[in-house]
Amino acid sequence: MADQSDDSASEKNPLSSNNGRRRSDARIYEPKDSAMNCLVVGDGNLQVVYDVCAIHVVLFAVLKVLLDSLSAGRLYADMHLFHLATGYCSFAGIAAFVLTEVLLVAMAVAVHPALMAWKTIRTKFPTLPVDIGFLLVYVLGLVTSLVLVLWAVFTVPLGAAFCFTINVEQLRLSMKTYSFVRETAKKVITPWNKDDTTGPALQYAGQMEPKVGSLANYLYFLFAPTFLYRDRYPRNKGPIKWKNVILYLSQFIAALLAFLVIYQDVVIPPSLSRMHVLTSLLHSCVGGFVLLMLINVGLLHSWLNLHAELCVLQIASL
Repeated sequence: MADQSDDSASEKNPLSSNNGRRRSDARIYEPKDSAMNCLVVGDGNLQVVYDVCAIHVVLFAVLKVLLDSLSAGRLYADMHLFHLATGYCSFAGIAAFVLTEVLLVAMAVAVHPALMAWKTIRTKFPTLPVDIGFLLVYVLGLVTSLVLVLWAVFTVPLGAAFCFTINVEQLRLSMKTYSFVRETAKKVITPWNKDDTTGPALQYAGQMEPKVGSLANYLYFLFAPTFLYRDRYPRNKGPIKWKNVILYLSQFIAALLAFLVIYQDVVIPPSLSRMHVLTSLLHSCVGGFVLLMLINVGLLHSWLNLHAELCVLQIASL
């Protein structure tokens, strides 16, 4: 009976391996909740563990404020690590940071018109020289963005947090543009028909179109919390859930502040003496695990879900 059920299910699935057809390896986005929400909400025990961990982090932060206030004789929280990481928010540093971010985004957006120009020129001139020329232009753009980041990091007075953000943004946009070029170049080099029952139209389950995606689709992809380009993504229906937006934003801010507090008090040694370094190393064995959990909750969960809930994106699959 089990074999018969498997056979009938395979016949109903158009991507099955029957009749000599290999199952598609293309990622198909389906409406679903995030992995952490599925784990925590679906299991009461994990929900209790999650709440206990959150309470411990809050208590640790409150204890930090109390100890700093007792030492200073007034309500006070030592956040010198935050000021050190941001470079004390100098005007020149912030201006250079904003300018670098704008240039990085502009170079990433320019990939779409460059690809459209390559598609047009390719129909009028020999394909091989045009393809090589577009590839060289694309590589030159990636190298230019890397040089821009290196210039900002080594010549402009930026804090460590700003330098880290610029490097991550350059890496994110490079991965985004690569995915767009990789998925779209297939349409330009080997055009396909949407009515083909065995080709990409079936493999992508309607999430890719035969023609090159519009600039609006590409801009949506640049800011969507995914690194795999599709012309269409499943979207949330109905109004924005502002309660979830506020919840994810508060979780992200709380995780960021807790990360700074734990890193400053547990990981960084008070001095470079042998005893202080050894003590901080031992404390870091536990503190490092907590920091990894905070990164997972704050960045990979709260930050991405915050973008997914916004009205501009409302992507239903993470």
